[in-house]
Amino acid sequence: MTAPFSTDPSAVAETTRRLRSAPGPFTPYRFAIGCGYAARQVIGKETPSSPSTKDLLVVRLSDGVSWFVAVPPVTEAAGFTSYSLGVTCDEVFASAHFDDESFTIVRIRLDSLGAGIAPD
Repeated sequence: MTAPFSTDPSAVAETTRRLRSAPGPFTPYRFAIGCGYAARQVIGKETPSSPSTKDLLVVRLSDGVSWFVAVPPVTEAAGFTSYSLGVTCDEVFASAHFDDESFTIVRIRLDSLGAGIAPD
């Protein structure tokens, strides 16, 4: 769902619109939002990566087109957890925590995401 920012609940209620369904099971991870995009972690078999990984879902708020991004690209044997940290007009920033306790921050360029998945 999306709506223009307002502190007036009735204005939000009048301008809210559906973008797309949420893939995978519910997760407690928050969306990082910026410059017309939102990103958050999704988990499960509904994502393109193996069920043992956790992808990022990036959604363009203007039309609901989305992308799944494996952060970082890993093999099925390498477990990791990723969290979206922020979105700029050019990139999504995410943290990646590996099973061996190592940690890194990755940048994903928005213009590298490709055509995207149409909203449902």
